[in-house]
Amino acid sequence: MDTGKDRFFWFDFSFIFFAALLIYGTFSPWLSVASIFNVAGNNSNYGIAPIVLAFGYIIFGLSGILKNTVLGQYRKDFFKGVLLINVITNVVLLGLLFRYLQAVNEFNKTTSSTAADLASVEDFLGKEFADGLKSLANSLKPQVGSGYVICLGSSLIGLVILVFLWKSNFRSKSTNGEID
Repeated sequence: MDTGKDRFFWFDFSFIFFAALLIYGTFSPWLSVASIFNVAGNNSNYGIAPIVLAFGYIIFGLSGILKNTVLGQYRKDFFKGVLLINVITNVVLLGLLFRYLQAVNEFNKTTSSTAADLASVEDFLGKEFADGLKSLANSLKPQVGSGYVICLGSSLIGLVILVFLWKSNFRSKSTNGEID
């Protein structure tokens, strides 16, 4: 029989899982648009927010899983902190997505004129050379890496779970780390 405590255990465990995903995602490829825009989580300031959120998730998840009175008495404070960090992380990641879409738009403007130029190159230098240039152009197309998708997804799903916990009358008056 599924009790409320079991359900909250799985929510707490999910935060540990999302923390692992955030750490993995931060060190995986993120976003690139030719030489106009390149962002990697481990090579930019954008990766700081997901790492901080991952540590917040770990602390919050462990405060619910472990039956520690010290962690339990600060659980409500951990909740508020993780919620704040999560909102900041989502703003950072969605702002980065907006910048990426602007770079894609700029890239598309420059490549639309280049496509017509490639047709004239084929007539002048031959089909093989034009195919090589098309292959090079395809390799420069905008790319969304798995790391960015993992970080954004983990952050957004974590936010949904946090809001659910908040809506389900999240209380932390007990000292054993359980949600009443």
